[in-house]
Amino acid sequence: MKKPSKIPPLCRDSGNSELQRAADLLTCGRPQQALEILEAALKSDRGNARLYNMAGDCAIIAGDQARAERYWRQTVRLNPSAATPYFNLGLLYARSHRDEQAKACYQKAIALDPGNVAAYNNLGLLWERRHRPGDAEQCYRQAISLNPKYSEALTNLGALLASRKQEDAAEQCYRQAISANPRNAEALANLAAILASRKCYDEAERCYIEAITLNPGNSKTYSNLGILLADEKRYAEAEHCYRRAISLDAGNAEAYSNLGLVLEQGTQEEEAERCQRTALQINENSAQIHSNLANLISNRKGSAAEAETHYLKAVALSPDSAYVYSNYAVFLTNQKRYELAEQYFRQALAIDAAYPLARLNLGFLLLSEGRFAEGWLYHESRYDPGLPGNGVSLAKLPGSQIPVPELPFPEWRGEPLDGKALLVWQEQGFGDEIQFCRYLPQLKKRWRLRITYVCKAPLKHVMDTLEGVDEVLALSGVSEIHEHDYWTVPLSIPFYFQPHMSEIPDRIPYLKALSERIAFWKPRLPDNGLRVGLMWRGNPHHHNDIERSLPDISVLEPLRKISGICCISLQKGMAVADDDLPICSLGQDIADFADTAAILAQMDIFITVDTAAAHLAGALGKTCWVLLPAYRTDWRWLHDRTDSPWYPGVMRLFRQSDRGDWIPVIEEVRKALTAFMNGRP
Repeated sequence: MKKPSKIPPLCRDSGNSELQRAADLLTCGRPQQALEILEAALKSDRGNARLYNMAGDCAIIAGDQARAERYWRQTVRLNPSAATPYFNLGLLYARSHRDEQAKACYQKAIALDPGNVAAYNNLGLLWERRHRPGDAEQCYRQAISLNPKYSEALTNLGALLASRKQEDAAEQCYRQAISANPRNAEALANLAAILASRKCYDEAERCYIEAITLNPGNSKTYSNLGILLADEKRYAEAEHCYRRAISLDAGNAEAYSNLGLVLEQGTQEEEAERCQRTALQINENSAQIHSNLANLISNRKGSAAEAETHYLKAVALSPDSAYVYSNYAVFLTNQKRYELAEQYFRQALAIDAAYPLARLNLGFLLLSEGRFAEGWLYHESRYDPGLPGNGVSLAKLPGSQIPVPELPFPEWRGEPLDGKALLVWQEQGFGDEIQFCRYLPQLKKRWRLRITYVCKAPLKHVMDTLEGVDEVLALSGVSEIHEHDYWTVPLSIPFYFQPHMSEIPDRIPYLKALSERIAFWKPRLPDNGLRVGLMWRGNPHHHNDIERSLPDISVLEPLRKISGICCISLQKGMAVADDDLPICSLGQDIADFADTAAILAQMDIFITVDTAAAHLAGALGKTCWVLLPAYRTDWRWLHDRTDSPWYPGVMRLFRQSDRGDWIPVIEEVRKALTAFMNGRP
């Protein structure tokens, strides 16, 4: 918060005993007694402007604005050439939002004392409040020209420049303000905010802590430090800061809302919701808080109507905010209202064409509709550093702080590759790599080039079977990268190479199981029926795991009633008790995806939820049935299809009709599996 310059310090007057005694009492924090002495003196000396001026000082400190105004007005009448009482009146009027009178007084003080830097500073604050930033900047700069070390004006100018997105200039002002006054807590906190926005977290944190040390009662500084800590995923520390901010100011709506966001990260949804609702009670006109509450409750069954009410309120309150349009569009996407969702995403981008969340989520929507050419374009936003958490992080070299984009050779953006060397760097999840490595043989087919593929270690041995790749390296074994002409990541290849859905490389299989691994697993596999591989859980850290994973293996129990099948668990790292479901459990001994591939190669059919193993089965050309949730279905499975263009002829999709209800899905699978056994389509 910007602060005006205060009433000038008192000057002792050895020629007047009442003035001196009043000054002493005021210095000791006894303004009422000082005022009584001055008022007694004024009864016999009504023409003494200095007595009236100090009486005004005492009255304002005692909280009596009406009396202060009366005394300073009398001072001006007795001594119209004195700048100080005009300045004091300007400060008083500004506090009570009597802006025209405040402006006139500050301007009069400046006219009487052209070197009055405090009056210039306060007049600047007044111009800002009246939405005249140009006049405000001129006043701040005039104050600084008169006193280059005037810390308050430097701080206020910095805040004004920051509000105009001139962050470099604002940072310079804050640093000059701190240099002039190392105890300027406001400048330290403001500098910290700029540093935090630039991800300079260490220095920002130091500045916040120093600001808090100087002014431990500032709720906003604690709240902002909490935001920084939350950005660094230091949620427990962020929670402490938000709670401290609230203890200092129970009306700090932002702190309540941000505390709610942190608690939501820790799955403390009930308290998180209470925080958001408290924040909304404090500030019902905050689009951000309406949007935060809507985000929290939108994923909850039965809360869609209330969530939509808050999203629409946020849009109404902040119609120029890309953020609120984008959030509402995500909600509409999850509600399968795709046409309206697209409109709101595009409205967000009309407001801010570079807004990364809107670009990325519009990309997902377009891809899910098979509109690949434009979808891939927006999908490239996944690495935008402006995304929460800095977007999708590319893995760094072991022992290095240098991510792939800072390699000494450029990123490939569709240039001809004939005679070139291309480094393909792993990205995102195992399933993404398995699905998109199919493009590497296509690149090799078009151009005479050398391809090096760096993949996650558990994929190394199965990726060795991919045609067209000259060298496959496991990320964990890479200490340095030799010179290449270009680098890229798998999910960027279709954007530059084959952007249309009709151009998806559909050669199946494109990966193979290793013969020695097949031989290793063969003795452990039953041979007394149709081999049905099963997986019922995905990555527990996936954002939608609660929707896409089955509650437990018992949901699959109807399948065991089919005569002649043998269920085989590929649930990695998990043994299954016999009393859960008669099943051959292999998952606890699977070491990597080469093991999974060897087992899948010996299955008759693989039934799974949305996991990397589904992509592996498809890449191997094995019959694979994928169980998909109704809510937040991944874009790659498109809408409403029962097949997949990514794995033609081998993959079948079974979709929930109602969110969370797997029973009809499993019944559909049971009937299909019975038909499969009987040789019917």
